[in-house]
Amino acid sequence: MLEELSTPRSVQTQNTKEKIYKAAVDIIKKKGYEYLSISNICKVAHISNGTFFYHFKTKEDLLSYYLRERFIKYRQEHHFQVEGLPFDKKIVEYYYCYTSYVEDNGIDFIANYYTPKNSALNTRIYHEDNPQLMYEFVRCCLQEAEEQHLIKSEHTATFYAETCCMIIKGIVFEWALSGGKVNMHEMIDMILQTFLESIKADR
Repeated sequence: MLEELSTPRSVQTQNTKEKIYKAAVDIIKKKGYEYLSISNICKVAHISNGTFFYHFKTKEDLLSYYLRERFIKYRQEHHFQVEGLPFDKKIVEYYYCYTSYVEDNGIDFIANYYTPKNSALNTRIYHEDNPQLMYEFVRCCLQEAEEQHLIKSEHTATFYAETCCMIIKGIVFEWALSGGKVNMHEMIDMILQTFLESIKADR
């Protein structure tokens, strides 16, 4: 009898979003970013254009899904926890988690996802309706540190957060460029931690 129960709408919605996203990933891996059009996504996912636009406003909104819901789910599954850590250690642990997530998605996908044509990677575009980007967590950590006078006042917390994102995007790009030979966690230790140390307020 249980198999006859109807699927809740929330589950249907999530399943459809995942289906659309997986179709986009398949296109990116096999054909490259240039082939990632809404019409091609709909063909691969076997859905109508209307179904796509019901779940995502634009192609960029779909690509932000990788940085947003899927990464939130990944953090939950891997029991991400940074409570009680200093602000810089929170940020480092966050990006350890993100780069592990990147590795799990594979070079074929990441090498095509990390392109200047993908505006979903533009951390300067603030998404009021979808604030859970990899940038937002870091900005909140730095804003809290700013309020506690733990970081230098030469720049804003937003500027420092954008700089952190630039560093991470560079590390991920080098990882993809090297065919996975670059150790991203080591690069975070060498580059990001050095930057975070440099913005701490003098005591």
